[in-house]
Amino acid sequence: MKNGGIFLSLSELCLSVAPRWLVSLLLGLSMPVAGLAALADEDLQRRYQAADMVSLVKVKYIGDLVNPAMSVHGLIAVEGYVYTAQLLQQWKGAEQRNFKIRVNLNDCHARLQLDSEYVVFGKQAKDYDFQSFSCDDLVPREQALALVEALNNVRDRQVAEHPKAGPAPI
Repeated sequence: MKNGGIFLSLSELCLSVAPRWLVSLLLGLSMPVAGLAALADEDLQRRYQAADMVSLVKVKYIGDLVNPAMSVHGLIAVEGYVYTAQLLQQWKGAEQRNFKIRVNLNDCHARLQLDSEYVVFGKQAKDYDFQSFSCDDLVPREQALALVEALNNVRDRQVAEHPKAGPAPI
């Protein structure tokens, strides 16, 4: 939006919305491979640091978050889901064998699947164990192979740097 205009060019719109590496790829601009890795690391670090828990989990039970104030006779207002998850692998947070993850439909409209595995970035919640605030923080295992590898590398690097202290935040 240059010179006070109200319209954005395609490149300005892309730059304001999409990650820089994606814009570079789409517009044919060159960016070194190290730059791509650095951007991915920055995003992973931001997400990791913002989370109280980062885990690979298996969904064992799905419950509805019902809003009784919005529900009327015969109709139930569902505002989200509560997932009971089994811990498979932990990168950050206290290890719990099973815990609950709350996801509001305003934050993520996609419903997780029963007996499926996900990498979850969660924040500590008052009424549930954890809450997730974005679909980006609920990654199906099939789509998270590179993410799992990156998290394992970060954990291994931290353990090597601080063997007695154990894993620390990125």
